[in-house]
Amino acid sequence: GVMFYTVNGMGLNNGDGWKVDPSLFGTNTKTSGVADRPDATYLGQAYVQAAIGNTTVKIGRQELNTPLAGADDVRTLPNLFEAAIVINKDLPNTTVIAGHVTAESAGSFMNGYYPNTSHALSTLGLQSGYGMGGSTGKYVSMSKIALTSFGFDGSDANKVLATGNVSNSGVSVLALINNSISGLTVQLWDYYAWDIINAIYAQADYKFKLMFDMTASYQFWNENGIGDKMAGNVKSTLNAVKLAVVPVKGSNVYGAISKTEQEKGARLNGGMITPWGGSPGFVQGTVTRLGYTAGTTAWKVGGSYDIMPNLNAHVSYAQFNPSANAQYSTVMHKAGETDFDITYKPGMVKNLELKLRGIYSKDFVPNQDFNEYRVIANYNF
Repeated sequence: GVMFYTVNGMGLNNGDGWKVDPSLFGTNTKTSGVADRPDATYLGQAYVQAAIGNTTVKIGRQELNTPLAGADDVRTLPNLFEAAIVINKDLPNTTVIAGHVTAESAGSFMNGYYPNTSHALSTLGLQSGYGMGGSTGKYVSMSKIALTSFGFDGSDANKVLATGNVSNSGVSVLALINNSISGLTVQLWDYYAWDIINAIYAQADYKFKLMFDMTASYQFWNENGIGDKMAGNVKSTLNAVKLAVVPVKGSNVYGAISKTEQEKGARLNGGMITPWGGSPGFVQGTVTRLGYTAGTTAWKVGGSYDIMPNLNAHVSYAQFNPSANAQYSTVMHKAGETDFDITYKPGMVKNLELKLRGIYSKDFVPNQDFNEYRVIANYNF
């Protein structure tokens, strides 16, 4: 498989960041002055894939969609990875995934935050490669991306990597997904970033009926410094629960709550980091993801309904209550976000999806509210 990616301004490369969203373009190559909005064209995927019995092997540049390493495909260019992945289904009702990921090409979403290298946004899990310029369309080691996500700038990351016994060794991944018990799906992922962190992610989803069809979910996420601990004393944990209910056909109502622990003396006081894309938290808004900051309790409620065939409406509200040691801002504050989606699939044009999205963010940054509207058209062919 081979896939090229390109994004081009077509005359819209205005240096005013308020007029042109930088997350729609390639990486800004300037650290001061008027920012540029360069075009980007590159070979994003180039892989070999083979299936032998119940085993599939995929090697090369590819797209990954896993809890803590994912495409995060929310702007023009997704995160892409250099990896060797093996998937086996020999065991009954079980999928085993093993692999090693060496490098990542960060997507264009990152460019909305570079070159700001304060800890303010690095603790939000906003995007892999945060604070690391020059990576859109360029494959950079997973180790370096992890360090820059923990608050090191590019030059400091290189220095830290050079002093470690294992440099740029990448991330080894092992996962088990099992649905042996009727209605229950359990998944366990381990991401071992050599001499930096070991990240464990677990999730259980149980479908049952109690007057209505329901799904109860639990989420556990833990990160710890390992080996030479290049990123310092990393120690963080997040727990979350979620309940979804189908009161009538074509509807879905849900609520979720999460808690990120506070670890005194740990890096970022225990805030979670999502270095390589993937943002699995049950509680997050479209743009507001403060639930990953240290000592934060967050909750979210929402629902969707099929107004008529091919027309669906969804609305949600999320609130984030960080502790005084969240360490993402000098002013601690509550934040909230209200979202809505109206999705229409016109029957006259097969495979076409039209969506209107509204985002109302309150105090994502202290005393800064904003409203955002998006019109999205997807056509699969």
